[in-house]
Amino acid sequence: MLVCTQACGGTQRVREEPRRGVSRAVSEASLRASVLALSREVESIRGLRFVRPVQTRVDRAQDTRAHFETEGQTANERLDALLAVGLGLTRTELHRDHDAFARMMASEAQGYYDPHEAVLVLSDDDATRLQELGPRGTDARATVVHELVHALQHQHYRARVEVDEDAPAMDDRADTRLALLEGDATLVALEWAARQQGRRLLGTEDLEPRIARWLERAMVLTEHDVEPYLLDALELPYHAGVRAVAQMQARGGWDAVNRALADSALSSGALMHADREQSVWQSVSAQPVSDPALRVLTERTLGEIELRLLVSQVVRDERAGVIAGVWRGDRVTLQGTEGEGALVLRWVIACESPEGARGLVAALEPMVARWRRQGCPRMRGAREGLCPVSIVATEATVRVSRGE
Repeated sequence: MLVCTQACGGTQRVREEPRRGVSRAVSEASLRASVLALSREVESIRGLRFVRPVQTRVDRAQDTRAHFETEGQTANERLDALLAVGLGLTRTELHRDHDAFARMMASEAQGYYDPHEAVLVLSDDDATRLQELGPRGTDARATVVHELVHALQHQHYRARVEVDEDAPAMDDRADTRLALLEGDATLVALEWAARQQGRRLLGTEDLEPRIARWLERAMVLTEHDVEPYLLDALELPYHAGVRAVAQMQARGGWDAVNRALADSALSSGALMHADREQSVWQSVSAQPVSDPALRVLTERTLGEIELRLLVSQVVRDERAGVIAGVWRGDRVTLQGTEGEGALVLRWVIACESPEGARGLVAALEPMVARWRRQGCPRMRGAREGLCPVSIVATEATVRVSRGE
């Protein structure tokens, strides 16, 4: 699901309590005219034309909550949750509280584009504000602009937008897809907002610093009853994505962004560092622990974005991006015993240099100390006062081990 939250527009929304269960009348003709006019502006900025008009629907908060109560419940979700435990990001796989997530989206989501129905869904509030003057109206129109870009992506790059529902979420391909789609949509919305003020963002010398300033104040999610790591994972695609897409667009125009959308093999490292040669990315393997009592639960490439999420647990996000930028390839293997048994994780990360590998290990030392201090009860071999974990560098490779 491609969602517009507090980060989508160029203005800062004044937070209000959502009015649950109130459906305000919105003229269908007025809504259609507003969306059509904004579609033309999106075409002008993005350099792509809509194949067909975008259908729009208005939902109340309880409708959005009902929708998100089942969103994301896939066959791989439990494996994603177990992997988060294996990486020490959460202490239990029960952290994915769908009720809390649905509540948060009902409160935070200004709108979303549903590729299953090919429909742009607006909140009751934003639909009624489309004709308003002032910041609230601008913010509502920026939401529509953001979601219209997702519709445009769907019409031209269907394979990138539509994904296997059972595909894992904690995976380099999934993270790359989300960062690319959200970065594209957010950048267009920011350019649109700049034009409302008679200015330009794209093609200006201060593109990067202006995006950096926007990121400093942009709110994505403000709900506090959801696991902090999950909030970070939802926010990072907007932050990392808009910066990466802006750099890509500045170097090669929208054609470069279109090529990225068409490249299903694109890695998060290649997305976030478009200036690097493709030859720097490495194929890495993580050998599972040889033990008949253990079975391989999942094996995958996590990528630079997931590495950055891990590093950001102990250093500021901006610094985490620099540290995680040494990533050149990785592979993680998660094993487990039968039933609700213990876990064993092995993660091998290829870095740009031995110095980069040592820097990554040094940055993560506080995390290792935390793991040992707090314990890791789900990991095999753990007991009171003992947490079998380590992060070590060998040449240009970092090995993360949890469980024995």
